[in-house]
Amino acid sequence: MTGSTKAPVPGSMLIVLGIPAILAVLALLYLLRPGNAWMPYLRTLRFPIGTRQSEEARLKVRVWVNKSTGIYYCPDSAMYGHSERGVYMAQGEAVQTGFTPALGEPCW
Repeated sequence: MTGSTKAPVPGSMLIVLGIPAILAVLALLYLLRPGNAWMPYLRTLRFPIGTRQSEEARLKVRVWVNKSTGIYYCPDSAMYGHSERGVYMAQGEAVQTGFTPALGEPCW
């Protein structure tokens, strides 16, 4: 009698380990995409104590929001008002809607 030349199929190991791993990666990618409603609660602006403006004044700074990339630009940026599909809004509103600063730092 001759043995089979076919490779063994992983079977239950694929189901036990593979499918949950794929679902976890897909869920993580979904949660990290811009625009999720729960993200603004995680993205709170942190301002150093004793800076030039009060925190309330900084939240009212007018920024340029690029809707296609999900980031916003400060008034001193070269991209301020120049990118396509953008609008002006307050910095606090931009953060609450899920947008992030272009360089990772809030506007002063």
